[in-house]
Amino acid sequence: MVTVYQRAIAEFGADKQIECVIEECLELALVLQHAKRKKAGVKEIVDEVADVEIMLKQLRIILNENAAIFERKCYKIARLTNRIFHHHELKQKEGSA
Repeated sequence: MVTVYQRAIAEFGADKQIECVIEECLELALVLQHAKRKKAGVKEIVDEVADVEIMLKQLRIILNENAAIFERKCYKIARLTNRIFHHHELKQKEGSA
């Protein structure tokens, strides 16, 4: 079954959808900056996160690199876990000093 993501790529083209990925990521960054200054709220952030997630689904289809993406995510999650552990240890040592 063809997904709506695949149909969008077929209809508009991969290059156009990659441009949209860039635009949506920039819009999310901008709304997060606005939220820091109380010029945007959770609703605006949620809208942009939804847009970015939709476009990232399309990007995954365009790249056709799901296994590589999964592998890199696993590596980066493990690295984050390690950083959290070391940060927690450091805070504990500072608290007991």
